[in-house]
Amino acid sequence: MRWIWVLALVAACGKSKAACKADVADLMVFLRTMDHSRSWSVPGDVHLVERPDLKPTDGVEGPVIYIRANGVDVQGKHVAVDELPHVLEDLANKMLQDITDGKVLRHFVWDHRVYVMIDRDAPWSTVTAVARAAEATGYSKWIAMFSKPSPVAAPARSSVSDQLDKVLGDNTGSTATELARLTSEVAKSCKPLVKAFGAVGSEAYDNKSTALIEETGPALIECNCDLDMPALRSLYYAIVGNPHPLTVAVITLDKTATPIALPPATPWHDAAMKLATGTAWLQ
Repeated sequence: MRWIWVLALVAACGKSKAACKADVADLMVFLRTMDHSRSWSVPGDVHLVERPDLKPTDGVEGPVIYIRANGVDVQGKHVAVDELPHVLEDLANKMLQDITDGKVLRHFVWDHRVYVMIDRDAPWSTVTAVARAAEATGYSKWIAMFSKPSPVAAPARSSVSDQLDKVLGDNTGSTATELARLTSEVAKSCKPLVKAFGAVGSEAYDNKSTALIEETGPALIECNCDLDMPALRSLYYAIVGNPHPLTVAVITLDKTATPIALPPATPWHDAAMKLATGTAWLQ
């Protein structure tokens, strides 16, 4: 989903009608079943606990704290636990100043949220230290993030899979351009699909992913599936879907709430199931 906008950059051997319609029907089930929530970047060394019972995040922006078994990062920068209150205080002050200076969107309302990605082996003592620092600096909406299984399996390797692996692993800032190029190459023989890409990219939709998916079926049938369908499936899985969906427990930190108290050395994978959305205090 995070690359959906690159399809706006894509502008400009068929099958039998029966075979094409069957392939499109199968593809549409796959596309509609995919998770379409916002994709988050989770570092490779942060292994989230699985909580499919929780709801997905609403996608509103906020600072992210990574709690590893051996330390804490804030916004990608390593921070000593005893320095965390100062770092969070600086972030809160910057947010207040940005609001004062009009550097946020007109309808933005700061709800004092902070996202927390916690490695399954992180100790409870570090988790509670982060919670205390967040509450003390005004970040009282403490959003713990978890993983859940994708509702669809990754598609089989296709003609573009090697290129996709390279593009998605690129950190040079050219990912969007390269995804657009790959998509253009695959779609160019199906003119109705290219037209659909341009229309979805240029119009205002509440959900561009849903709009694109619903435009794709008729476009493919109109061009009689005159493109590499497995490659298109691979591209949509990378661009429109979220192969690694997340869920959240939204905790309002309140010192007066009944505490969740555990031994300091308790690993997060044993503690995580004790959290649920609501008001709580961690100690």
